[in-house]
Amino acid sequence: MVDSGTKPRTSPCKVHKYPLQHRKDTTIFLNNNKNMKINNTDIQTTYHTHLLDDNYKDLLCYPPLKKLPSNDWAEYYGKEYDTTTPVLDTQQYTLTFISKATHYTPFITFLTAQTYNDFHFEELGKTFRLRFVSAQKAKTEQGYITTDITLANDTPLQGYSYTAPNATLPLSGFAIDGTDLSKYGIYLLEENQNTLLPTYEVKEHLTTTSNTLAGVQYAQHANTFKERTLTLHCYISQPLTSFWQLYDALLYNLTQQGERTINIPPSFGGVGGGLKAIYQKASIKNALLIGNTLKVEFTLTFVLI
Repeated sequence: MVDSGTKPRTSPCKVHKYPLQHRKDTTIFLNNNKNMKINNTDIQTTYHTHLLDDNYKDLLCYPPLKKLPSNDWAEYYGKEYDTTTPVLDTQQYTLTFISKATHYTPFITFLTAQTYNDFHFEELGKTFRLRFVSAQKAKTEQGYITTDITLANDTPLQGYSYTAPNATLPLSGFAIDGTDLSKYGIYLLEENQNTLLPTYEVKEHLTTTSNTLAGVQYAQHANTFKERTLTLHCYISQPLTSFWQLYDALLYNLTQQGERTINIPPSFGGVGGGLKAIYQKASIKNALLIGNTLKVEFTLTFVLI
């Protein structure tokens, strides 16, 4: 289900208006590109450098959770996790920039002069504090150089001030820790009716093999299952003025101490409610900026405990 009768596109879609493969004239592209600032420096005027804004999907993706300490007991379901201090992991993005050939080296020197730089993406209305990792795949064409620059976000949610989600969508029945996902401006997609169906894999029993015996000797005792993951297919469509407040609030709440309690309507695969889970990672399937509205189709992956 999506808003205003708009169904998320099934083909890959990125936040951009001028795909690189459709550009025949570099000058035309530069005249249409959005501005970007790094450390409050306008890189277009200072370094004659522009961001090729066809890869914002990485920027929109939630970082994964760092691996938690755990024990895997043969006689119990899944793993036992220590959830007292969950923290987000670092995340890397690769962005493509195009520079006037004479300004390419000064631009790289500018980026590497200090460990961290503040990248302000005006089209997204968002600033990220990122660390330079590498510049690779440089190519020269028509007096310009394009290069793929990899940056790391080492401090996700740093300086974030929590604001409770307050979107006014109809209730979905999907709730995390008692808050319906509609409060975050999120719709749950129909794909969940299939992906929420449980799967089962037995933990392997003690197995003995010998060159003198056919097959193996497999210990016989009660079966226990390996841990399962739960994937939620989500869609959000919000003006930029409210998008980041809602989107960041969800990430903040997903990574609080302890496990999450997920309630799922029985109509979706018969899973029911009260599932205990830990946020693991996310991925972006589609993202599109239309005017001032950001539309993102994404998945959240949890470990069921």
